[in-house]
Amino acid sequence: MPRLSEAETRRFLDEPGVLMRIAVVREDGSPLVTPIWFLFEDGADFQIGE
Repeated sequence: MPRLSEAETRRFLDEPGVLMRIAVVREDGSPLVTPIWFLFEDGADFQIGE
């Protein structure tokens, strides 16, 4: 997969309504996916999870 340019990365992170997802595979082989809201502001990334 090609890397995004700095401008493309900023456009993507500035897009409203985009969720991050953290995923792992449990010991029994089933997936666990947790949605994470984030705020990208002034070059910093803040993540908010429940």
